[in-house]
Amino acid sequence: MELTELLAETGESLSALLAQLPPLYTTRRLMEAGDSARQLLQRVCGDPRGGVLQENAQGAVRVLPEGRESLLLYAASSDMETAQELCGQAEAFLRGYC
Repeated sequence: MELTELLAETGESLSALLAQLPPLYTTRRLMEAGDSARQLLQRVCGDPRGGVLQENAQGAVRVLPEGRESLLLYAASSDMETAQELCGQAEAFLRGYC
């Protein structure tokens, strides 16, 4: 459903709909992976250009190539502590492939 349809169907204002959304906390890290950053992503997920997105009940982590030697990790969750934990878990997992 598109936003305009949702507004028309509910009769609520955009600010009222936004107030109903749960909080979302995000964090990010730059992970140095040496010359193998893109190769690492390719081994883990196939095509490295679009990165990889991993979602679970706690939140989500996206890993993107950043230049030739780094990976950018973004995590999102309903609280900051969990977002930071997800980011750390993703980094630890990827370091296992370095």
